[in-house]
Amino acid sequence: MNPLAVQIAGVALESPLVLASGVLGTTASSLRRVAEAGAGAVTTKSCSRTPRKGHPAPCILPWKGGMLNAVGLSNPGVEAEIEEIAEYRRTCATPLFVSIFA
Repeated sequence: MNPLAVQIAGVALESPLVLASGVLGTTASSLRRVAEAGAGAVTTKSCSRTPRKGHPAPCILPWKGGMLNAVGLSNPGVEAEIEEIAEYRRTCATPLFVSIFA
């Protein structure tokens, strides 16, 4: 029995660690690497219906012991995201959450 296994909303996860939406959720290969490292589930970077450029650089700055992030929700749009999701699902069984915004 796996002592880390949990269920969230009826979805069985091998670990309670879930990748939050962000830069590591951009491609199928990066999602897969996180899953292979032990995440119980992974989440895509937020995606919109149409491609979005986001803010110009610099969009990440050091700030008081951390950093400020203002990427501006840059993403390639839903059509490109569907391709990445399909590739991930072909190569990895770890549950996937998809982050969508309007």
